[in-house]
Amino acid sequence: MSSTEIGIQHEFWHNLLGQARFRFEQDRFDPVDLVDRNFAVNLGARILVNRYMELDISYDLHIRTANQDVLLYNSGPYQANMVSLALKAAM
Repeated sequence: MSSTEIGIQHEFWHNLLGQARFRFEQDRFDPVDLVDRNFAVNLGARILVNRYMELDISYDLHIRTANQDVLLYNSGPYQANMVSLALKAAM
């Protein structure tokens, strides 16, 4: 398995933080000569609502490519899109 990840965060204003991450992984299964390549992109923002609350918004994209469709290894190409919204509160 080989992987790499890169990310960046930036504070746009005092109460708005943005981030972006990209990850790549490659898995090789020798007995069946299977190669999976996984790509992931994450875009997010954190907004400080007040001293005790923050709002997190994120988008995730996951893509897997495979050179074979082998059932025993639970492999095969797919794509997933996820959006999340979370309100966090602390005391």
